Amino acid sequence: MKKNISKIGDIILSSLPCKLCTNKRKVSNYWGVQTDEIVKKYVELAGGPDANIIIIPNAGSEPIRWSKSQQEDFAKFGAKSDYLLFDKESVDDEINLEKMDKANAVFFLGGDQSNLTRDMLGTKLLEKVFDIYNNAGVIGGSSAGAAIMSEVMITGNELINPDSNSAYISIEKDNIEVKEGFGFLKM
Repeated sequence: MKKNISKIGDIILSSLPCKLCTNKRKVSNYWGVQTDEIVKKYVELAGGPDANIIIIPNAGSEPIRWSKSQQEDFAKFGAKSDYLLFDKESVDDEINLEKMDKANAVFFLGGDQSNLTRDMLGTKLLEKVFDIYNNAGVIGGSSAGAAIMSEVMITGNELINPDSNSAYISIEKDNIEVKEGFGFLKM
């Protein structure tokens, strides 16, 4: 598998073509502060002015606010974007699935990655995200939106120190909780 990873300050942006694919599927993730350089690269990977990005904000606590902010960031670099608002009961509503049909990229916002898997695993909407991915689209995310990309994801919960207020006071065996992720990146 060919990896293209760029270090930008303390942020890592990666574009990972699938190792078993003949097309150009890409996953783009980053952790840390979102800079214009990162957004520009994501938009470029998604097709530049032809990018039509769907933002999925389910990990966060203020989905409309952060979706609109992300739309503004994508628009600075010429991309069109829209966002979906749903919960587990409304995830497969026709309006959401129709919006996905027009997209060539998906971006998952940060927050709690367990919210994303709770709302999307086993849904038609996630199948649509995979359709985009399997047809040379770009799937990306920040923080929790990056954590859900793998088959097995770290949840952010500690098992030995569950009452801690800080994330990962001790990274040690049997302390890190993992659950099923979306599986764009295979083990």
